[in-house]
Amino acid sequence: MLDYFINERLNQLVLSNPAEKDHLQKVKVRPMLIKGALVFQAEEFTKTQAFHKNLGAQELKSYLSDMLSGTFKQAEVLSELGSATVLVSKKGTMTVKTALSELSSYMESTGKSYQNPLSALLRRENV
Repeated sequence: MLDYFINERLNQLVLSNPAEKDHLQKVKVRPMLIKGALVFQAEEFTKTQAFHKNLGAQELKSYLSDMLSGTFKQAEVLSELGSATVLVSKKGTMTVKTALSELSSYMESTGKSYQNPLSALLRRENV
Protein backbone atom coordinates (compact mmCIF):
# COMPACT_ATOMS: atom_id res chain seq x y z
CA MET A 1 0.00 0.00 0.00
CA LEU A 2 2.81 2.44 0.84
CA ASP A 3 4.38 2.01 -2.61
CA TYR A 4 1.09 3.04 -4.23
CA PHE A 5 0.55 6.23 -2.21
CA ILE A 6 4.09 7.51 -1.43
CA ASN A 7 4.69 9.72 -4.47
CA GLU A 8 4.09 13.28 -5.71
CA ARG A 9 0.31 12.69 -5.78
CA LEU A 10 0.10 12.32 -2.01
CA ASN A 11 -1.95 15.12 -0.46
CA GLN A 12 -1.59 14.28 3.21
CA LEU A 13 -0.90 11.37 5.51
CA VAL A 14 -1.87 11.55 9.19
CA LEU A 15 -0.76 9.22 11.98
CA SER A 16 -2.96 9.47 15.07
CA ASN A 17 -4.26 7.58 18.09
CA PRO A 18 -0.93 7.27 19.94
CA ALA A 19 -0.23 4.14 21.97
CA GLU A 20 1.28 6.29 24.74
CA LYS A 21 -0.37 9.63 25.42
CA ASP A 22 2.72 11.34 26.87
CA HIS A 23 4.86 11.17 23.71
CA LEU A 24 3.95 12.16 20.15
CA GLN A 25 0.30 13.10 19.71
CA LYS A 26 0.07 13.17 15.91
CA VAL A 27 2.21 13.16 12.77
CA LYS A 28 1.26 14.86 9.50
CA VAL A 29 3.16 14.09 6.30
CA ARG A 30 3.02 16.10 3.08
CA PRO A 31 5.07 16.18 -0.13
CA MET A 32 7.34 19.16 -0.81
CA LEU A 33 9.84 20.31 -3.40
CA ILE A 34 13.14 21.31 -1.82
CA LYS A 35 15.85 22.42 -4.25
CA GLY A 36 13.94 20.71 -7.05
CA ALA A 37 13.77 17.33 -5.30
CA LEU A 38 10.67 15.63 -3.99
CA VAL A 39 10.81 15.11 -0.22
CA PHE A 40 8.17 14.32 2.35
CA GLN A 41 7.91 16.54 5.40
CA ALA A 42 6.86 14.76 8.59
CA GLU A 43 5.49 17.21 11.14
CA GLU A 44 5.53 15.59 14.58
CA PHE A 45 3.24 17.10 17.23
CA THR A 46 3.76 16.80 20.98
CA LYS A 47 1.51 18.49 23.52
CA THR A 48 3.25 21.86 23.14
CA GLN A 49 5.66 21.66 20.18
CA ALA A 50 5.95 20.63 16.55
CA PHE A 51 9.08 19.12 15.00
CA HIS A 52 9.81 18.74 11.28
CA LYS A 53 11.74 16.06 9.40
CA ASN A 54 12.37 15.93 5.67
CA LEU A 55 12.50 12.37 4.35
CA GLY A 56 12.98 10.68 1.00
CA ALA A 57 10.43 8.13 -0.23
CA GLN A 58 12.33 5.10 1.09
CA GLU A 59 13.07 6.82 4.41
CA LEU A 60 9.38 7.68 4.75
CA LYS A 61 8.29 4.07 4.18
CA SER A 62 10.67 2.91 6.91
CA TYR A 63 9.57 5.75 9.22
CA LEU A 64 5.87 4.91 8.76
CA SER A 65 6.47 1.20 9.35
CA ASP A 66 8.28 2.00 12.59
CA MET A 67 5.58 4.42 13.73
CA LEU A 68 2.77 1.95 13.05
CA SER A 69 4.66 -0.82 14.86
CA GLY A 70 4.01 0.61 18.30
CA THR A 71 3.84 4.41 18.43
CA PHE A 72 0.52 4.97 16.61
CA LYS A 73 -2.59 2.86 16.08
CA GLN A 74 -4.14 4.70 13.13
CA ALA A 75 -3.11 6.20 9.80
CA GLU A 76 -5.14 8.02 7.17
CA VAL A 77 -3.82 8.61 3.66
CA LEU A 78 -5.33 11.14 1.26
CA SER A 79 -4.06 11.21 -2.32
CA GLU A 80 -5.18 12.06 -5.81
CA LEU A 81 -5.07 8.30 -6.40
CA GLY A 82 -7.50 7.57 -3.58
CA SER A 83 -7.51 7.16 0.17
CA ALA A 84 -6.59 4.55 2.73
CA THR A 85 -7.10 3.95 6.42
CA VAL A 86 -4.85 1.75 8.52
CA LEU A 87 -5.95 0.55 11.95
CA VAL A 88 -3.67 -1.36 14.33
CA SER A 89 -5.30 -3.51 17.04
CA LYS A 90 -3.98 -4.02 20.57
CA LYS A 91 -2.54 -7.34 19.41
CA GLY A 92 -0.71 -5.62 16.54
CA THR A 93 -2.96 -6.81 13.71
CA MET A 94 -3.18 -4.25 10.88
CA THR A 95 -6.41 -3.66 8.98
CA VAL A 96 -6.04 -1.67 5.76
CA LYS A 97 -8.99 -0.22 3.87
CA THR A 98 -8.35 1.51 0.54
CA ALA A 99 -10.58 3.36 -1.88
CA LEU A 100 -9.36 4.41 -5.31
CA SER A 101 -10.57 7.76 -6.53
CA GLU A 102 -12.88 7.95 -9.53
CA LEU A 103 -10.14 9.85 -11.38
CA SER A 104 -7.62 7.11 -10.65
CA SER A 105 -10.02 4.37 -11.75
CA TYR A 106 -10.85 6.30 -14.93
CA MET A 107 -7.16 6.84 -15.76
CA GLU A 108 -6.36 3.15 -15.25
CA SER A 109 -9.28 2.00 -17.41
CA THR A 110 -8.59 4.44 -20.28
CA GLY A 111 -4.79 4.60 -20.13
CA LYS A 112 -4.96 8.41 -19.85
CA SER A 113 -2.83 10.37 -17.43
CA TYR A 114 -3.34 13.35 -15.17
CA GLN A 115 -0.63 15.70 -13.96
CA ASN A 116 -0.99 17.60 -10.75
CA PRO A 117 1.06 20.80 -10.35
CA LEU A 118 3.74 19.15 -8.20
CA SER A 119 4.36 16.28 -10.62
CA ALA A 120 4.41 18.74 -13.54
CA LEU A 121 7.07 20.82 -11.70
CA LEU A 122 9.16 17.71 -11.07
CA ARG A 123 9.05 16.70 -14.72
CA ARG A 124 9.90 20.20 -15.89
CA GLU A 125 12.94 20.45 -13.60
CA ASN A 126 14.24 17.00 -14.58
CA VAL A 127 14.17 17.79 -18.30
